[in-house]
Amino acid sequence: MLYWTDAVREKIERSDLDGKNREILVSATIYPFSITVFGNYIYWTDLQLRGVYRAEKHTGANMIEMVKRLEDSPRDIQVYSARRQICSVNPCHINNGGCAQSCHPGPNNTAECRCDDNTKLVNEGRMCVAKNLSCDSSKFYCANGRCISRMWACDGEDDCGDNSDEDTNYCSFHSCSTNEFRCANGRCIFKSWKCDHENDCKDGSDEKDCQYPPCALGEFTCANYRCIPMAQVCNGVNDCKDNITSDETHERCPQNTTCPPNHLKCEKTNICVEPYWLCDGDNDCGDNSDENPLHCAQRTCPQNSFRCSNHRCIPATWYCDGDDDCGDGADEPPEYCKSDGRTCFGDLFTCDNGNCVPRIYICDGDNDCLDNSDEDIRHECNDRKCDEETEFTCEANKDWGRAQCIPRKWLCDGDPDCVDGADENSTLHHCTTPQPCIDDQFTCANGRCINKGWVCDHDNDCGDGTDEGKECNSKYKTCSPAEFTCQNFKCIRNQYRCDGEDDCGDHSDEVNCKKENTTCADPSQFRCNNGQCIDYHLVCNKVSDCSDDSDEPLHCNVDECAKVEIHQCGHKCIDTPTGYYCECNQGYKLLEDGKACADIDECIEKPGVCSQYCSNTPGSYYCKCNDQYYERESDEHTCKRKDKIEPWLVFTNKYYIRNMSVDAHVYNLVHQDLMNVVALDYDIMDQKMYFCDVTAKTIFRSNIGGGDKEPVVRHDSHGLEGISVDWIARKLYWLDRHSKNLDVSELNGTNRKTLKTSIADPRALVVHPGTGYLYFTSWHLQAYIGKLGMDGSNSTRILTWQDDIAWPNALTVDFFTDRLYWADAHLDYIAFSDLEGRHRHIVLSGNSVPHVFALSLFDDFIYWTDWNLKAISRANKFNGKDLKILRNTTHKPYDIHIFHPLRQLPYSNPCGANNGGCSHLCLISPPPASSYLNIEGYGEEGQTTFKCACPNQFYLANDGKTCIANCTAGQWQCKGNDEKCIPWFWQDCKDGSDEPSTCPPRQCRAGTFQCKNGSCTPSATICDGTDDCGDNSDEQNCDKECPELEMKCRSNGRCILNSWKCDGDADCKDGSDEDPEICHKRVCDTETEFTCRNGRCIPKLWMCDFDNDCGDDSDEPAYMCRQKNCTTGWQRCPGRANYRCIPKWLFCDGKDDCRDNSDELPENCPQCNTETDFKCKNNRCIPKQWKCDFSDDCGDGSDELDEECKGVYRECSESEFRCNNGKCISSRWRCDHEDDCGDNSDESGCSGFQCKNGTFQCASGHCIASYFRCDGDRDCRDMSDEKNCPPRYPGGKYCPDSRFQCDNHLCISQADLCDGANDCGDGSDESPLLCTNFNCDTLKRFQCANHKCIPRYQLCDGIDNCGDGSDENNITLCATKIKPCNSLTEYKCANKKCVDKKQVCDFADDCGDSSDELGCHHNNVCSEINRGGCEHHCMNLTDGGYICACYPGFIISKDNRKVCLDVDECATGVHHCSHVCTNLNGTYSCSCREGFKLSDHLSGVCKAEKEDVTLLFANGPEIRSFDLKLQDEMGVITEEKRIEAVDYNPKTEMIFWADSYDKTIKRSFMIDAKDGKVKAGYAQDLEMKGNSKPTALAVDWVCDNLYWTETDRAGSKPKGRVMVAKTDGRYRRSLVSVGLENPTSLVVDPQLGRMFWTDAGSVPKIEVSWMDGSKRRPLVIDEIRYPTGLAIDYSMDHALYWVDTKLNNIETMKYDGSNRKTLLRGEMLRHPISLDVFESNLYWITKDTGELIKQDKFGRGVQVVVQRDLLNPSSIKVYHDLHYNISVPNPCAENPCSHLCLIVPNGHRCSCPDSFTSSHKIKADIVCDAATERERPEPKICECQNGGICRESNENNDLICECLSDYQGQHCDIHTAHSRAGSAATTTAIVVPIVVILLVLGAATGVWFFIRKRPFGKGSGLGSLASSQSVSFRQGTNVEFGANTFNANGGGGPEPLDVAYSLDSVSNKNRDFHNPMFTAWRIQIPAVSLYEVPADVGKNKGDTFIEPPSAVIAPSSVTHRSSPQVQVRHRELDPAAQDTGKDTQKLVEEDC
Repeated sequence: MLYWTDAVREKIERSDLDGKNREILVSATIYPFSITVFGNYIYWTDLQLRGVYRAEKHTGANMIEMVKRLEDSPRDIQVYSARRQICSVNPCHINNGGCAQSCHPGPNNTAECRCDDNTKLVNEGRMCVAKNLSCDSSKFYCANGRCISRMWACDGEDDCGDNSDEDTNYCSFHSCSTNEFRCANGRCIFKSWKCDHENDCKDGSDEKDCQYPPCALGEFTCANYRCIPMAQVCNGVNDCKDNITSDETHERCPQNTTCPPNHLKCEKTNICVEPYWLCDGDNDCGDNSDENPLHCAQRTCPQNSFRCSNHRCIPATWYCDGDDDCGDGADEPPEYCKSDGRTCFGDLFTCDNGNCVPRIYICDGDNDCLDNSDEDIRHECNDRKCDEETEFTCEANKDWGRAQCIPRKWLCDGDPDCVDGADENSTLHHCTTPQPCIDDQFTCANGRCINKGWVCDHDNDCGDGTDEGKECNSKYKTCSPAEFTCQNFKCIRNQYRCDGEDDCGDHSDEVNCKKENTTCADPSQFRCNNGQCIDYHLVCNKVSDCSDDSDEPLHCNVDECAKVEIHQCGHKCIDTPTGYYCECNQGYKLLEDGKACADIDECIEKPGVCSQYCSNTPGSYYCKCNDQYYERESDEHTCKRKDKIEPWLVFTNKYYIRNMSVDAHVYNLVHQDLMNVVALDYDIMDQKMYFCDVTAKTIFRSNIGGGDKEPVVRHDSHGLEGISVDWIARKLYWLDRHSKNLDVSELNGTNRKTLKTSIADPRALVVHPGTGYLYFTSWHLQAYIGKLGMDGSNSTRILTWQDDIAWPNALTVDFFTDRLYWADAHLDYIAFSDLEGRHRHIVLSGNSVPHVFALSLFDDFIYWTDWNLKAISRANKFNGKDLKILRNTTHKPYDIHIFHPLRQLPYSNPCGANNGGCSHLCLISPPPASSYLNIEGYGEEGQTTFKCACPNQFYLANDGKTCIANCTAGQWQCKGNDEKCIPWFWQDCKDGSDEPSTCPPRQCRAGTFQCKNGSCTPSATICDGTDDCGDNSDEQNCDKECPELEMKCRSNGRCILNSWKCDGDADCKDGSDEDPEICHKRVCDTETEFTCRNGRCIPKLWMCDFDNDCGDDSDEPAYMCRQKNCTTGWQRCPGRANYRCIPKWLFCDGKDDCRDNSDELPENCPQCNTETDFKCKNNRCIPKQWKCDFSDDCGDGSDELDEECKGVYRECSESEFRCNNGKCISSRWRCDHEDDCGDNSDESGCSGFQCKNGTFQCASGHCIASYFRCDGDRDCRDMSDEKNCPPRYPGGKYCPDSRFQCDNHLCISQADLCDGANDCGDGSDESPLLCTNFNCDTLKRFQCANHKCIPRYQLCDGIDNCGDGSDENNITLCATKIKPCNSLTEYKCANKKCVDKKQVCDFADDCGDSSDELGCHHNNVCSEINRGGCEHHCMNLTDGGYICACYPGFIISKDNRKVCLDVDECATGVHHCSHVCTNLNGTYSCSCREGFKLSDHLSGVCKAEKEDVTLLFANGPEIRSFDLKLQDEMGVITEEKRIEAVDYNPKTEMIFWADSYDKTIKRSFMIDAKDGKVKAGYAQDLEMKGNSKPTALAVDWVCDNLYWTETDRAGSKPKGRVMVAKTDGRYRRSLVSVGLENPTSLVVDPQLGRMFWTDAGSVPKIEVSWMDGSKRRPLVIDEIRYPTGLAIDYSMDHALYWVDTKLNNIETMKYDGSNRKTLLRGEMLRHPISLDVFESNLYWITKDTGELIKQDKFGRGVQVVVQRDLLNPSSIKVYHDLHYNISVPNPCAENPCSHLCLIVPNGHRCSCPDSFTSSHKIKADIVCDAATERERPEPKICECQNGGICRESNENNDLICECLSDYQGQHCDIHTAHSRAGSAATTTAIVVPIVVILLVLGAATGVWFFIRKRPFGKGSGLGSLASSQSVSFRQGTNVEFGANTFNANGGGGPEPLDVAYSLDSVSNKNRDFHNPMFTAWRIQIPAVSLYEVPADVGKNKGDTFIEPPSAVIAPSSVTHRSSPQVQVRHRELDPAAQDTGKDTQKLVEEDC
């Protein structure tokens, strides 16, 4: 009971503990305060009465006052008695009630636990943990914060690690859930484990009091009542698992068991015990004999084991591991385990921290020691050689950082210890075949079986990473907001980010972490260990002010500095209140131990302390200056130049070379009118300047001050880059990106030698004659800075992409300090190092140097050019201070040099005055190794030497001085001062020895090859395998040996550079330069290449790019790749699709570099800097200085848009022309036939323009190169360059025999004849006389039906290249060109459809026939041996599982997923048979109906044997016919009103039509009916006029009935009907009159007895009924809007076709509505309104364009326009004898009906006209009450010819002819034109020429505006964007846009453009008077064949200089295009063939 007092209400009450049974005990009190209960009484105090009172506790009676009138008011009251606190059971006395902290007794003898304020109650309310910990409800909280399974608590094992899960207090009160059993020791186990014969509780309590069922027959009952099979009795194994091993006792088992070696045989049981089981405290024998003390005392333990004092053996690694494994503590002796210098037992390795690990763990890639001492360099992990006798070498382990050496005893042990499973190889080691993994396991590539749940869990469980393959990318979970997403897609808690530990595994969680400041902001404050800052006076004041107590350590105010042995500081000790720290003297630095000091080498660590020379001294340094040229300033650091010579800056600026004073006050122009000068250098001795013009492909030189320039190097210099002058040995060095070579020559260009090849994308070059070395950069993907002896020796890479090198653009040397300076244009910095690449320092970085191109140095400043800023700047060379922009430039500045004698110091010349005695080249060499004493980079260097060298193709004689020519048979040796070997087709000897008098007169321009027949061909075409000359003279010497630096292509004998071999691009036409036999069997460069498992070499940066570059995917170990970080300057692709890294500059470049387009998404594009960048519309960022600079820097032209640039164009420079619209263009583009300005102002006023540089001036004033004059090509628009030219070839010919001579004397390629393009310009190459009988070269070209010739690869490509469809609609030909599925990425369905392999077995029918889902097995894999049980074959899936697949023509059974069934193509409609399909096993065959024949055995096309197919079509008021064979159109019916529908009766040769205007139906004989008597149609009205408008009709040719539909629109809702009558109009009857609104088409099928109609009303549908109107039902009601144009294919199983005008569809189905499919769809159909089908073709007419079109009825081929310009077409029918089956028997013939006889399936029905009934009810024999009408006479026969029209005479209604004006006679058969011949001839003579002239003028105008040739080639990136394309007008409907054939690097000009003049004869048959531009609905890019060279490839109308010939022609000089059948894989990161000239980084911008 509960008792209480109420002082306010002055009473005492009580109630039950739950508040019930409340009652008042005492009310006679005043202020009761406190109360207690004892015995039968209650006692209380009264504050007011100041007394103590008592009353009975049950009733409150007998109240007495026990104490009266106290002085103070009494408060609390208690009864003190031993009986007061008697408790039978206190739960808190037992193990503290299970509580971790305080325990309180609760109701019903329960304990209640409580925790302090810092912890919370967990684990069933008994244990206390920190409040910030959280675990799942099903988990157990460990005290250390771990969460473990609740079932692991109290199981006797330390699962928490701190033993808190085995807490005695907790376990004694531990409760279990209802489905668990609580063991006696507190452990919880599943109830199902109770009485299961297993001691799951570990105390046996789960097996007590169990009632076990008896064992079954054939089972043995163990002593513990377990049942085991009898086969397990006496098998040597304790299967009973009871202590007495009752199944293995001697009483039961024979005692003849033989134990394996080292095993113990038990005394009384049949058990063999392993050595480790002996004396281990467990009764393993069952008779305890393995624990016999006598035996145990004598036993020895195996190697690597420790013997406990109780004789137990434990692994030696357990010794001193902190666990009592012996049980008696013998393995943990504290005096030894805690001592220093202890060693490990046996063969164990002693770690530096004292831990012991097996030696096999050494070099296994795991930190087993925990201090990494088992993996450090002392073990030489990567190079250790395994002991062949005892160890096996795992080669694959090296790549994974695993131990390469494993014990041989591990071979064939069933566990793959080698990553690739080589130790378990059954072939190599004869291992037994391992058991296959079970269903719930995953099979690793190395054979290991792992749990399937471990797949894609971020752990390498397989060891070889195959459980974490590429497919895991899409399977990894998406991280929650509380988690951090690692770069390898792993999720970790956010709190683990930046915690100093690599939780991700790839260190990405520790990237971009801000380091906390280790000092306080206020120096007067003390920093606590936790980062808190407090005032120093609070330290050591005996009050803890730091929250971590670090301000009050135990050693407060102890002076550690007083004793050296305590502080051990090398120099100074600084005491602090809480400790001390060490400091060093000035000039020294503190080492890592914080105590020792070391001298600071200021010369290396602080290089700016001295301007020039620096010497380190202990604690200081000393500066020196070069006393010859400088003197030291008073500050003793800087150097002052002695001379007064003013330095000048010389730089290139694209079109100019300028010089400038270093303060920018003086600014001069040295050269202008250049094309694209990239690099320059100078020779101060000769006062010469050398510069590279990349567009001219020439190295020029001139005087320093300017003047004329002379070419020095102009051969094989297609990609000039860096250039450097050796001013000591007088040599010229340069780099060529095209050839990938570094070359050297004399300063005049002679004696040229290639020093180094295969330098990918070289850029900058600098020589140091003082050391004999040169330095160069490569900005290839694996960028580097290279070092090379100036003689070509000692090549090394001193800095690579791994050293933060991305675009090393600029390079220079400080010759006084011997430092190398460079700039990186991508990573945006300028840096320097010593000449070995060591001691690197950054000078400037960031926005101040956004894109440095070139760099120079003088005194204490560096000078550089920057593209982004378009500026020349300078700054301090050490620290970047005093940064100043000297000058902004109009164009991007390129190379820069300081012109001063001190930039070319007078080093000693080892070649001396006599050229070193060398006959040719004397090159400076580095000092010999023995004399090169450069210690730490600052010793005295040895003297340079020299080396004699020879030009290419010369060799050095034995004297080491003389060069001897070694020209090949394919070369010519030039003599004289320029001795060299040149190709046989060059003419380039300075002595003219290659041009003897016997040579034929030179007619071809320089740089081209002159054939023996006089033709000219570009040098690029020599030995290309094609007879370009026509006499094969360009292919005659191709068998001759290639020069020494070249290799020969296998197929055509062409020579290409060795540097192109094995570079990933097929430069040979046959790909022999990339032959795997050569490329894959070479030794890979370990520095730059990755060695694939198959031996292939690939660039290292291609590893882990998600592409299978090796071919065996060995470069893509997905698990390893995910842990790999991107190279500096590269970035991981966004999203989770892959782990690919791409360079940052590829983001938003318009290409899908990430393979999932994620790099092109706007959100992933780089963020533009609003201050310095302009944001393009394609999200690209460019510098604001590039905006409106007349160059398309954005790539989409958005930086040059008029709205952006109008009014803000810059001023034009000297070499530019200012357009009227303000733009600036190169003055070379003035009057060049190109609208470069955009407003054509550069092409106006050309008549008075004066051409420069010896060019030829056209009559129009335009300029062309002089060598284009009289070359047979029209280069001037007005053709004035080819006028008044003499014949150039024998016989008065203007063209060689290999070319076609036009009537205007132009020469074109023979391949251009009759190709549909007017290449001559006068049409003579396309004249009908020539082309009608012209035959194409059938090997290379296909001849269209219209005689046009097209390349053969354009056949069957889905594009109408012919213009008449004949290249696509030859189904026979195209049937052999079906494109196969891609076997790597696609799966071939049973219906031959290709689907992505990722869609297989995804539970979606992607194939359409379910063949990608039917055979799926999701849990297993299949092998080649068992095929997974599949009947035919199987395919393993990427994500696990496999699919059974079948051979073609079969499909997996729906009932059995492994069995294949034949596909009935005929039933399913997947065949292509025009008529009859017969199913065969695995395939089908086609056959034709009578009167037809198969066109071939592939296509299934049936053709009528009688080919007179005519198309009848209604065109407004007329019906016309078109003969497909004769292509002849005729009028059949004229002068009608509005014809809606047409049909005909083939038996009577009558045509019928419905006129919707007159609301009637008419008929007429067809032309040529009645045995040819009918010459024209004449309408007979069937007099069926009514209120309804007829909309469709169909003729029943079997029973001679006419069916039609009509619509009555008189009411609010249209009403439609289907009607029938005899074909003469008698006996009209309505068959369908309800549920029909707007019938649009109608067809009948007498053979089936059915009719079909379409309704385009409010509920569109297609319906069917019997031909009497009965059995009506809908066929199509879904996905239909405006159906019409019904047609039946009577020959192909009565298939039904229709069109949907609004949906733009043509569909088909079976006549029963099944197998519906869409054949054609889309706007290309142009809204069809009527359709018919015959043979294998569909014919339809269009609503929008008024065209009649045909196409294959299966959707194959392309559409062909048969007729166009139809005014109001409405209906189409194919007219042919066999269109309708006239052999169908007439069921009415034998059973005549009184009126109408209508066909029904298998019979007929008689029917009556409307409003009449039958006299009796037998449907088949009805007699009607209606009157019998007389049969209407046949239509009249019209015999009018030649367009005459029949009229009825007024006299006798006979027909008379009304003739056209030129005809007369009874039948208009007499032509009267001869009577007016004179006047007609005169008219013709006047009119026809005028028409022709007008047409020619019109065509010429079109040519003027659209055909633009390029006399001077320009790159597409500059000026006019449109000029990079050509437009070809060809006859037909297409306008073709073709890209320019050659780029600037290609060595050739643009392809001659095709011009077509369509001068077709004017007749009424040709309505094609339209501009093809208006009907071009598909713009296509015409492809050419692989390596097809255009006819005039050699013309480079680039400038006035003559392009030099080349011995080696680059792939870029030949048009590389892929035919549609060849799949070319594009890698943006690869140096691909099509990217040869591409400058991704825009390091060099070419202008051509």
